[in-house]
Amino acid sequence: MSKEKILKATHEGKITIGTNELNCAVLEDGTRIISASAIFKAFGRTKRGRKKDEVRVPNMPSFIDSNNVQPFIGEELRGVLNQVDYLDKNGKAKTNGYNALILPLLCKVYLDAREANVLKTQQLPLARASEILLLGLSRLGIIALVDEATGYQYDRERYELQKILKAYISEELIAWQKTFPDEFYITMEEI
Repeated sequence: MSKEKILKATHEGKITIGTNELNCAVLEDGTRIISASAIFKAFGRTKRGRKKDEVRVPNMPSFIDSNNVQPFIGEELRGVLNQVDYLDKNGKAKTNGYNALILPLLCKVYLDAREANVLKTQQLPLARASEILLLGLSRLGIIALVDEATGYQYDRERYELQKILKAYISEELIAWQKTFPDEFYITMEEI
């Protein structure tokens, strides 16, 4: 019985989205990883556990375990819902996260659920955060593709793409931040 090898991070860093810093890594097999807490941060949520008597979908990460969104979880998302254990860049600390492709796939879940009119009131900000994230990531994607096609990625500033993403996301979030009263955000922390 052979034990599966735990991969090591070759690169580690932080992605700045709005005011949040999301821990990320690239593993030796090229897999891009984002930490579980970063997933909560990306959607403006606090990490939470389950209450003793809470009814949620078992064996699902707590960031996507609401019953009402389960019909919108496709096979591609299911393929990246498994937590990935890996060693940090120094090879000493065991850590974990998820394939970074999970972010846009989670966004799609909340947008599809909103379109089907099944989101609870307290989940609506997750759909809005999904729109902002997807727009920011798509803008960043086209810039990165043009940079790669032209060779500019070697000449641009090291964190220029993150600065572009931060500026776009911050601008979008500022306009949306006070759409709901403070009580709404307190309720959001409870879900």
